[in-house]
Amino acid sequence: MEIININGNTHSIKQSILDEIASIYDIEISKQDFLDEQLVGILAVVTQKINREIAVFINRKGHIVDISIGDNSSVSIPNFEGRRNENRLCGIRCIHTHPNGNGQLSIIDINSLINLKLDAMVAIGVKEGEIDTIYCGIPILDSNDGIVKPSIYGPYNIDDKKLNTLNNLIYETDKNSKSIKHINEGDRKVK
Repeated sequence: MEIININGNTHSIKQSILDEIASIYDIEISKQDFLDEQLVGILAVVTQKINREIAVFINRKGHIVDISIGDNSSVSIPNFEGRRNENRLCGIRCIHTHPNGNGQLSIIDINSLINLKLDAMVAIGVKEGEIDTIYCGIPILDSNDGIVKPSIYGPYNIDDKKLNTLNNLIYETDKNSKSIKHINEGDRKVK
């Protein structure tokens, strides 16, 4: 029997709702789809029911690798192992909800994006159980100084075709970061 793990603040959540959240692990996400409508729909409904943020972490193969529940304003993000090297993105995108209806990324979202080198940080504003707005942060490598900076995109609707173009930005950023090498002498960066 496979053990389904939901991390974070699960205290006082009914088992039926935890089961609904656990069903997210069964969703098959196409590698070409940046956001899956079924996944986002479940997140919106459950976020409304519990009035808490829910975060889902998806790898580049489309597999859900973690689900975490927070409170009404934040959710903790796990550390992911297996990064290819320190300059590359971690290969995981975070899709999470904001129960207050505002899909704009918070400073905590942006800091997590940069510090964990996530592929993307997606915030979905949920209002009355419906998707209101979607914003996405992608770390973009500054070719002048080699520093990763956030680039924010949105607002989007769930059916906006532009969402799938964000995958290309992620792959381009990761490709460019492969070419950055650190040299200990003076911490100079060379391409």
